[in-house]
Order: sequence, then C-alpha cells, then structure tokens
Amino acid sequence: PERRRGGAGGGARLSRTGNGLRGLEAAPTSAVSREEAGNLADLSVAELERRGLAHLREPVARVQRVRQAMQLQHLLASLHANSGFQEGLADPETGAAVDAVIADPRKVVEYQDNEKVVDTLNTLRRMQEFCSRLGIARVRKEDLVAGPNQEELDEARAAQLKEVRAKAEDELASLMGQGEGGGESP
Repeated sequence: PERRRGGAGGGARLSRTGNGLRGLEAAPTSAVSREEAGNLADLSVAELERRGLAHLREPVARVQRVRQAMQLQHLLASLHANSGFQEGLADPETGAAVDAVIADPRKVVEYQDNEKVVDTLNTLRRMQEFCSRLGIARVRKEDLVAGPNQEELDEARAAQLKEVRAKAEDELASLMGQGEGGGESP
C-alpha cells in the first residue's frame, strides 16, 4: 500500500494519471498546488478516510461548499439573464399561477394551456432538478427575480466566490503539504 509522509519538508500529494486520481505520493511542501487541492476536494469523505486523510475532511468540505455556491450562482445568473423567465415572474397572472402550483403541484393541470405559465414552470422544474443534484433543498423566489444592475451584481458575486474558492483551495493545499505532523501513516 502507498504511504503518506508528513513532517518538515514533506506532505501528501495527490497525483493524476490519464485515468484520474492515482493516489498519494511523497512530495515537497511547496509542490502541493491549488489544482491538486481541488482534485482532492473531488473525493468523498469515505475515500478521504480510506486514504488516511480524515484530518482534511473539514477543509475539503469548505472547498466543496464554495463549489456548490458557485454552481448555484451560475444558475441564478442564467435565470436572471433569461428574459422569458423574468417576464413570466413579473407577470401577475403567471406569478400567481407559479405560487399556486408551488403550494399545490396538482394545480399544474389548470395552467397547461397557458404557454407563459408552462414555460416558467418548466424552467423552475429544471432549476429544482439541478439544485436537487447539488443537495440544495430550497431557493427563495425573490432570489430568482432580476433586479436593476443584476448582471453586474451577478458578475461581482461570481468573482467573490472565485476568490473564496481560491483561498479555500490554498488552505487545503497548505494542509496537504504539512501532513499530519510527522511520521508515516497508511
């Protein structure tokens, strides 16, 4: 089995092959990159523990949460830029229909002949499926509505999240380089 060395000057390094993640190998602290930290964040908790990297669970979880927030922000920016969706939300009749279907999904049959309502509901359904895959249980309706200067706000939020992700990956890379404080572990 592969072993991880920690302590002064050495740490865990995740290496890649053409087929994906190969495993851990000894590496100088300075050799652990942000990209390698990002690759490590692709692993599950069980895989981290199997590789003897349980001490990295929280920093990995931080990177994963920021990635999730970035994906949600990208989705929201897409919905803010979707003029048909925004018109649907702004229309009082469509907004009332959306609220009614959210409260009671069986009411969708009442609106099946209203193309604007159906299009808006289909967009919401696709958003809900995407969020479900990300593990996001709920998005507030007011977050879906584009406000003034929304494009600039979305770009600023995306840039802010990119910086947060870089810091989280740098922290993870630093911890990978430090190891668990010396010695060998399986």
